[in-house]
Amino acid sequence: MQNKLNDLKKSQKELPVFAKKDAILEMVKENQVLILAGETGSGKSTQIPQYLLNCGYENICVTQPRKIACKALAQRVAYESMNENGTVVGYSVRFEKSRTARTKLLFVTDGLLLRQMSSDKLLTKYDVIILDEVHERHVDGDIILGLLKKVLAIRPDLKLILMSATINVDLFQNYFPEASFIEVPGKLHPVELRYLPPKSIECSFEREKKKSEFNVEPYIEILGMIEKSTPVSERGDVLIFLNGLREMSKLAAVLKDKANENNKWIILMLHSMLSIEEQDKVFDLAPIGVRKCILSTNIAETSVTIDGIRFVVDSGKSNELTFDHTNHVHLLKESWISKASSNQRLGRAGRTGPGVCYRIYSKEQYEKMEPFNTSEINRISLQNLCLKIMNVSDEVDPREFDFIEKPDSKSLNFAMDNLRKCKILQEIEAPKLTHLGLILANLPTEIEVGKVVIYSKILSILDIGLTLAAGLEMKTLFVQASFNNLDTIDNRKYLLSRLGDTITLIKVYGEWLNEKYYEQDTTRWCKKLGIEQQRLYEVVKLRNQLKEILRSSEHFNADTFESDEEETATRADRKIKHGERRKLEQLKREARNEKTMIFKSRSIAFEVLEKAIKIREKLDDAMRKEFNKVKGTKSKSLHEMIISYAKLDVEFQLKRLTTKEYTTEGGIYEINDQGEKSTHELINVIPIHNDEIPMEEDDETTEVDLKKKKIIIFCDGCDKNLSFKNSIDFLRHKKKHH
Repeated sequence: MQNKLNDLKKSQKELPVFAKKDAILEMVKENQVLILAGETGSGKSTQIPQYLLNCGYENICVTQPRKIACKALAQRVAYESMNENGTVVGYSVRFEKSRTARTKLLFVTDGLLLRQMSSDKLLTKYDVIILDEVHERHVDGDIILGLLKKVLAIRPDLKLILMSATINVDLFQNYFPEASFIEVPGKLHPVELRYLPPKSIECSFEREKKKSEFNVEPYIEILGMIEKSTPVSERGDVLIFLNGLREMSKLAAVLKDKANENNKWIILMLHSMLSIEEQDKVFDLAPIGVRKCILSTNIAETSVTIDGIRFVVDSGKSNELTFDHTNHVHLLKESWISKASSNQRLGRAGRTGPGVCYRIYSKEQYEKMEPFNTSEINRISLQNLCLKIMNVSDEVDPREFDFIEKPDSKSLNFAMDNLRKCKILQEIEAPKLTHLGLILANLPTEIEVGKVVIYSKILSILDIGLTLAAGLEMKTLFVQASFNNLDTIDNRKYLLSRLGDTITLIKVYGEWLNEKYYEQDTTRWCKKLGIEQQRLYEVVKLRNQLKEILRSSEHFNADTFESDEEETATRADRKIKHGERRKLEQLKREARNEKTMIFKSRSIAFEVLEKAIKIREKLDDAMRKEFNKVKGTKSKSLHEMIISYAKLDVEFQLKRLTTKEYTTEGGIYEINDQGEKSTHELINVIPIHNDEIPMEEDDETTEVDLKKKKIIIFCDGCDKNLSFKNSIDFLRHKKKHH
């Protein structure tokens, strides 16, 4: 044990950052903001938090863009500082935390820190904030920077450290002009750089060009060169950077055939869409006489360190999320990486020993690359950004927010206009969140998904809405490899819906609950159907989180949640980690029970319900048209389905598709000053069920059938149900009684 401790201390002192330890601590003491550029292998992420902890700072928060890196760093620092993980050193990420009242050093994701700032705007619980990997420039990180700049002016005792391997020093120093700066060299072994551009492919650096056809030959040739030049006995694994799962799957299929011929390679992939089990395999040590070949996206540039990498193959490409302003959708677009990313990829080959980096492009093409990556704020829709800023900064106009790099003014105005159209912002000159906006701002989802949750609560189908929202946040519930297995595809046919992934998602979750209820082996069931069970557990956790947020919201009366808890715990409850469950029968029963939703005022009720009432006339036809567009296609991705259906406010149609007895009564009561219901303000919203309208199994619906659907609203003045085209007509009618 003592030998291990001595080896650990020795390795810590050999890190380049150790030579700068005293200078760093002195700068933190004398300055409020420190910018630290620490190259790959310098030890900045693991050592600097420990230096501060040992120097007497007791409330330290370290942020990471991704939760996998957040957890890994916390566990490593806990080990090095000889603390049990979750005691002095801990972490907190979505759905999972390891911390106690004794925790002094906490690793969190950017998103979690931003949520903390919505309730504690001055971050009073922390003495030091360390923002790591700031070069990635995610939206949450840019918002945090702007908020912290204000906090620093109010709290001179707060220390801020900005760290990155490839930081744009000029940009950050201009934003924090009083900040001190220090550079820490990396601990890289020599890396031989080879440019091997494919002769048959002419590469273009115009990002607007169409996606080029992926060529696997250069990668096969490079693996052959490695086999010939470096004996397997010398060890050393290969890391190939590709832009997306499509390219990874295509190359993996070819390489696995080659690997089966000589048994010298293990082909693995690292991607968020893969199962947790598949992702963990990349960190396992390869058997003697065998090399790992890992295909990864840019997640392996900085966030994940894989030991034993000696060879890096860089495609020079990545997929970037961009917003199409014409069609109002997000798209994954193939793009050339920046010089900073290219250098980060090269550095992966020199972490544990001398290495080689093969670039599948020319040196001239490298010189044409942008110095740094395009920030996310300049690529995506800014609606969520505007909503977050107004929620955490006392409704400051996002167009006046102090960004480190201001986004395009047209994009900001476009986002603000859309928020007004969606009734998330009030129709006044100074932007102010509506009641709907205040609820959405507190939900950890995209706006479209959050609206499904709210409307499903209003329409008394909360269980279905929660399942849909939580499932959509998981990207997919199916294991990627299952799409290539004909037996697996055949096994799960009964779960698939012709109306797309949204309905399939609800069926999968419901059947899984059913298996849990009857105490079947759900692990074997999931494997047979190609379902990632860990993501179903995460759906349970997110459903509970969303429900608790609604329950605690001042815009809903807590009494309306009581009927959701009428089921007592069963043995199946104990099988689901950190979550509650209900039988599938209860889920369906909740979908068709008659309930009354209680709001605290008419203004809140009308504001939130008006759109829900209007869509009932149009939704069935819209869904049918959307289905007809995709008829005959083999599949439609979950990403495309949420764009298609969430825009149509899918909650009512889901109600219709999941139960035959879908007639539901929802009401609005006005609450007087004494907290009592006022019966004379009852408004019933009743969708009329016509048995002639076909359900899911019959997709042939005529226009005449669709016109038979009506909206009936109870008028207390007339003391009977009346037919109205929309809520505006109802309000006009109601004025006649006053």
